[in-house]
This record gives sequence, structure tokens and C-alpha cells, in this order.
Amino acid sequence: MKKSKSELKTIDYSKKENQIGCGYCANEKDCTMRDPKINKAKQGCKDWRHFEDLDLTKINNLQFDGIDHEDFPKYCDAFIMSADYNGKEMTEEQLDELNEDREFVHEKLFDYLQ
Repeated sequence: MKKSKSELKTIDYSKKENQIGCGYCANEKDCTMRDPKINKAKQGCKDWRHFEDLDLTKINNLQFDGIDHEDFPKYCDAFIMSADYNGKEMTEEQLDELNEDREFVHEKLFDYLQ
């Protein structure tokens, strides 16, 4: 018997252990196994690494948007619109997660503005 939508288990993707898709992988950009129809990470991809585990010192070439100087020094709307990790362009999913670290964004924004 097919379950209704209300009976299906809801997954909390804010928890790291539930973030297993290729979009959360640090190696997504260079992956040769990535298939949008199949979640390779869920199948036990040996190269899968969570983005959160990245070394933040390897992030460079940051470009920002949403900078409103009337909001100095908070810059609440500023966000990283592009960046490189270890010499490779970061994915949208990685940038979204990186922008959740407001302390990192704020620190790098001040470096960017100097």
C-alpha cells in the first residue's frame, strides 16, 4: 500500500548526518561519477566529503554582493556570490552553506573592502 505524503518521514536536512547528496560534497565540481538521477553519496561513494569539513584557509578569490555601506559595520545583507576552494570554483550549494557562517562572511567581507 502506498503511503500518503503526511505518512512519509520528513528528513531534517539542517543536520549534517542527513546531508548526503552530491550537492553537499566537497568534491562535487571534479566528480566523474556524479549523476543527477542517482545519489552516489548515499550509495557509499568513497570520495564523498561533506562541505563543512573543508579547510576554510583554502577558500580564496571571494566576490561579494549585497553590500550596503549605510549598514556599516553590520553589512547584514552582504553575501559571498563566488569563491574558489583549493583553486576550483565553488558550487552554488557550497556557497549557500558557506554563507550560513556569518562570522566567516563578515571577516572576509572586511578583508575584501580594505
